[in-house]
Amino acid sequence: MKNGAMVGLKVKPSGAHEFRNPARLPAGDVHIWIGDFGSLSAGRLGSEARPLPERGLDRRRDLAADQIRWRRAAHNLMRSVLAIYTSTPPEDLDLSVDANGKPHLRRASHPDAFEFNLSHSGSLAVVAVGRGQIGVDIEKIKDLPDLDQVTLRCMNLQERRWLGRLEKEDRAAGFFRIWTLKEAYLKGLGVGLRLPLTSIEVIPDGRCDCRLRVDNRSDLAADGWTLRTFELPPEYIAAVAAQPALNRIEINHWREPDRLTDNVSRGAMMMAEAITTGQGRSTADE
Repeated sequence: MKNGAMVGLKVKPSGAHEFRNPARLPAGDVHIWIGDFGSLSAGRLGSEARPLPERGLDRRRDLAADQIRWRRAAHNLMRSVLAIYTSTPPEDLDLSVDANGKPHLRRASHPDAFEFNLSHSGSLAVVAVGRGQIGVDIEKIKDLPDLDQVTLRCMNLQERRWLGRLEKEDRAAGFFRIWTLKEAYLKGLGVGLRLPLTSIEVIPDGRCDCRLRVDNRSDLAADGWTLRTFELPPEYIAAVAAQPALNRIEINHWREPDRLTDNVSRGAMMMAEAITTGQGRSTADE
């Protein structure tokens, strides 16, 4: 297996002004935006909701009504966040989806485009923005009655041993911790879940860090990547993967989801009122 770098990131306070100027996002920095749409009621989503084009959107008809609301709100959050960095109204963003389903800003329309990634689960959505390759994943933690069988399909021996050392009541959370780290890495590469999850080894190390190794027989690369989980409400876990290696993470919460559902453009342009300052983590403070 090929080894990747492990980076410990410390807490550093940040100010909301850091998010007003895209030039303040250098390589190695990632901004995380979290939206909680649990309070949205059924008819609040307006006609402005414009989810990304992607395969299988018709499958949404089979989802529960609240999942449909939250999915639309997540895409509006993504557009509103990208509007901040591109100085473009959310409805005018020129987005595309590649062959593997990863969304991008079209370079012709946005020459100084940032990389970004979106994930949503339950009522929470997470948008990650950075200069290099980036992937993010969020999962709602739930009990898995067939956990042993699931781990055989997606974890290698070392990961199963790590999971087996946890207390029984902590194993579901441990499983989703490894899962989100792996999926964030694959989304960052832009390959999704096409590759066997057992070709990647992710061993959590401490509260947020992990060790990444990839199968020597694969075309995957571990060098230069940082994988890290970050804190969310107790029932959720999320992870971000970035290359070049992470230097600092800024975390913000979008506090007024109604602005996204009523008018996506207004929601972005009033960003300063709609967020609270989160926390950044930087190796520079070590």
